[in-house]
Amino acid sequence: MNIWVVASSYDSELYASTHLTRKGAFLRAVSELYECMNIDRFETMEEFWEEYGLGEDDDKPEWCPYDRDKLRALSSDQLSDQFGEMIEMYWETHDWGDRVELEVLATTVSG
Repeated sequence: MNIWVVASSYDSELYASTHLTRKGAFLRAVSELYECMNIDRFETMEEFWEEYGLGEDDDKPEWCPYDRDKLRALSSDQLSDQFGEMIEMYWETHDWGDRVELEVLATTVSG
């Protein structure tokens, strides 16, 4: 049976969540990244982009807003793509010692 694991570490502490679907794993990973990036403190995505140094003329990723229902409506591929873009920006804007390391892994249950 295939399962997906969202593995994260911060300050030498390890965390993991298991998911029966790829979509569920990436939904969790995207949600965690939004929390790490403190996106909930911004009223709009434009405010968020300004904080991260992207202006009107810059190309911005088309991320789904931090809205659980809208995120759930995305496909697993869309969530995976958004996660990839988000994690890249997160790594570029946060110092190594101050960031959460986050990864989505596919594995199997054997018994």
